[in-house]
Amino acid sequence: MTTPATSSKCIVIAPLLISLFGGGCATQRPVIYVPGTHERLEALSDAYLAIKKHYLNPITPGQLAANAIRGMEEFAVSKNSVLREPVLISPGISANEEASLKAIGTSFGSLSQGSNLDPKLLEEAAIKGMIESLDPHSAFMTPEMYREMQVATKDQFGGIGLQIGHKEDRLTVIAPIEGSPADKAGIKSGDFLTKVNDESTENLTLMEVLQKLRGPFGSKMSITLERKGMPEPLSFELVRDHIKIESVQSRTIEGNIGYIRLTQFQEDTAKKLFKALEVFRVQGVQAFILDLRNNPGGLLTSSVEVTELFVEPHSLIVSVMNWEGKKDELFSRSRSFFPKTPLVVLVNRGSAAASEIVAGALQDYRRAKILGVSTFGCGTVQTILPLKGGAGLRLTTGRIYTPSGRSFEPYAIEPDIVIQDQDGLDASLASAVTVLRTELEKEVGGTLN
Repeated sequence: MTTPATSSKCIVIAPLLISLFGGGCATQRPVIYVPGTHERLEALSDAYLAIKKHYLNPITPGQLAANAIRGMEEFAVSKNSVLREPVLISPGISANEEASLKAIGTSFGSLSQGSNLDPKLLEEAAIKGMIESLDPHSAFMTPEMYREMQVATKDQFGGIGLQIGHKEDRLTVIAPIEGSPADKAGIKSGDFLTKVNDESTENLTLMEVLQKLRGPFGSKMSITLERKGMPEPLSFELVRDHIKIESVQSRTIEGNIGYIRLTQFQEDTAKKLFKALEVFRVQGVQAFILDLRNNPGGLLTSSVEVTELFVEPHSLIVSVMNWEGKKDELFSRSRSFFPKTPLVVLVNRGSAAASEIVAGALQDYRRAKILGVSTFGCGTVQTILPLKGGAGLRLTTGRIYTPSGRSFEPYAIEPDIVIQDQDGLDASLASAVTVLRTELEKEVGGTLN
C-alpha cells in the first residue's frame, strides 16, 4: 500500500484494522459544518476524526483546527485570496472540540463565500494543513494517489524505481529497485534527494515529490542527489520505465544452500517464499540464506507471514504500540515449516521497516545470524484510511518493537556479523556461505559437498 513510480518505504504499512465510520463511532462522529449553510465538509470531518483517534501522538482539537485553518489560509494566499474575517484559535479552546470544529467551518465559509476558490481544493488544503503538520510520513492522498497506492502491493508499476523516505529530516533514498533506471544509474541507499527536474525538494512533502517523479513511460526526467563523502551534488538524467518487481528470487548455491532474495513485502510474498522453500526441501537443501538487502519494506502482514516460516508456533513476532500505550502483539500461527534449518539473513542500509521486523525477530530468537551492516532504522507503522470522495490518508498510527522490546527508529538493527560489501564483490554472500558451511560441518551427516 505504498505508491507506484517511486515508493516511500521508510514505513511499515498496516492493514486497515480500524473502523472510523461504523458501529458505535457513527453516533459520535464529529461533523464540520459551514455556518449559515447546510453544507457538511465530509472529507475534512473524516480526516479530523482519523487523526484525533488514531495518530501516533496525542493532538488536541485546537491544534487540529489551527493547522486546518493555516492550510486553508496558505492555499488562499497562493490563489490571491484572503480571509474576510480572520478566525483565531485561542489557547482557551484548545481542548474544546465543538469550538474547534466551528472555527474550521467558519474559516472555510469566510474563504469560500464570495471568492473564486474551488471548495473541493479548499477542503483538501485544510486536510493537508492537519496531516502535514504531524510527521514526514503521514500524508494526504488525492483520489488519484489513493488509487495508485494500491499498486505497490502488486508486482508491476511505472517509474524510475527509486524508493525514498525521510532520514535525518531529509528526503533519503532507501534503495533503488534492482534493474530499474535508478539502479542502473548508480543511485545508492543513503543518497539525499535535493531536486526533481531542477526544482528543490526542500519545501515539498513526500507525496508531492512522488507525484513529480511520476510520468508517462519513456518520458525523461532529472534528479539531483547529495551523497556523503562527495564534495559536489550528483545529477542524473533518467527515463521512466515499466518496473517489474519479483518479490521472491531463489536459487541454490553449491547444491546444499538455498538462497532467497526478498525485494519487497507484498501481498503474496510469503506464499511465493514458501513455494521456494518447498522446492529446496525436495532438492535436499540443508541451509538457507535470506537476503533482505535493499528491501525497503512493505506490508506488516507480509513481514509476519515471512517470519513465521522460520520460528516456532505462537512466537511473538512484532509489537505495535499506539500513543495511549496500547500494544498490539502479532504472533506466529500454529504452522511452523522450517524452524530448525540453519539460516543467515543478509541486511544493509537499504533494509528498512518490514525487513527490520523480520531481521529483528529472527535475531531476538537467535534463529538466524544477521550478517552485513546496520539497517536503515525505520520503525513506524502507517495505516491507509479512506476519506469521503475517494481521497485518503496515510497516517502514522504506531511504533514497532521486536519481540525483546527493541525499537529500530531512529536506531537500526545491528548485524551479528559485520561485513561491508565492496564494488564488484559480494562479500556478504560469500561470508554467509562460509558461516553456513561451518555450521553444517558441525552437524552429523551435514557436511557440505
